[in-house]
Amino acid sequence: ELFRRFGQPVVSMAAAGSVNDPRDGTNLVVVYGDWTVDVWSSAAVHGRRSSMAPDWRKLAAVGHCHVIGAAASPRQLGYRQPVLLADRNGTVSMWETFGVRLSDPLPPDPAHREVIGIAVLPGTGDGVAVVTASRADRNLRVWDPLHGSATLVPLSIRPRCLLSAGDALVIGHDDGILALSLTIRPSEGS
Repeated sequence: ELFRRFGQPVVSMAAAGSVNDPRDGTNLVVVYGDWTVDVWSSAAVHGRRSSMAPDWRKLAAVGHCHVIGAAASPRQLGYRQPVLLADRNGTVSMWETFGVRLSDPLPPDPAHREVIGIAVLPGTGDGVAVVTASRADRNLRVWDPLHGSATLVPLSIRPRCLLSAGDALVIGHDDGILALSLTIRPSEGS
């Protein structure tokens, strides 16, 4: 009941916390069927919605129109794990759970439309690999925010959903699942 927003279906969730201090609890990031992003703190006994989550004005300012997914970074940047938000148009942005944007967003790519999901994998060093999937174009877009590179990876299947499992990317599609291992090479993309 605490997490309900009447008339707004939940489209994605991610859990992000503090690696340094587990007493801070975990933040549940909930994306609703529009530009609404809520951050719920588990440190409060009954849950407490953050008043500092990125609001629709901040999301629109970086190119979001319809947020479809959230994923927490497997690496800590600063004090907490950042949360990455993906838009149906391909825009990806990185945020602290208290609403501060951490880097320039990844803009849309005309060859990567109708994005259906996002996953984040560990990259080289302190970096991460942010992956979005396009069902319409049958491809993945792999972004290395640390080095600013983005690469399109063609697929022979139409992706429906993404999941990061350790260093592997698992893609759900019409006929089953496909697991991939991605390696980020900073000078060459992925």
